[in-house]
Amino acid sequence: MSRYAAVISTIILSYCLGIEVVNAKEMTWNVSGNAVRYNETYGSNWTVWATKHESYNSGGPRIASMVWSRDESGWKPTNKDYCFAQGEEGKEYKNTEQRGRLIWDFADGSKLFLKLEYEISCEVFIPDGKPQNSENNFGSYKSLWDITGGAGRFAGATGKVEGSGDWVFDWRDLHSRSTSFEGKNTVYLD
Repeated sequence: MSRYAAVISTIILSYCLGIEVVNAKEMTWNVSGNAVRYNETYGSNWTVWATKHESYNSGGPRIASMVWSRDESGWKPTNKDYCFAQGEEGKEYKNTEQRGRLIWDFADGSKLFLKLEYEISCEVFIPDGKPQNSENNFGSYKSLWDITGGAGRFAGATGKVEGSGDWVFDWRDLHSRSTSFEGKNTVYLD
């Protein structure tokens, strides 16, 4: 295959998959879905992501394995006075007290292995008389993951993954909660 044909094939494949390839070391795709978390033990500040369903709007990888827990008391206000989420003013928090591991499977069988570095949330609290984290609250998120390795075309990969988007609480009970989200992930390979 000529070099020209290989480039055209790559462009067509990237378009069909819906993954925006900025260069050979950067990819972006949209995500949306919901996540359910539950408390590790009753009265514990640690929660575990029980499920995280992502429907990829544009051909990104699927989650093959996820282990993610965090200390909910680890959310600390940042030095920003305010932030904006979905057009509303909110308060920004950062949580570095998390243990997250993720494996993404790509259509060609390649994999990326990720470790969570931190997550930032801009939370908008509706003054409705309900407790914080009620179903009326919403916000935006940013997450940063370290790429710790890969398989297939990503064998030995290193780099970062940035996630960002909007979220809204679906429901909450004594031991669990659900959140819907919509956003994008961008992979930066070293």
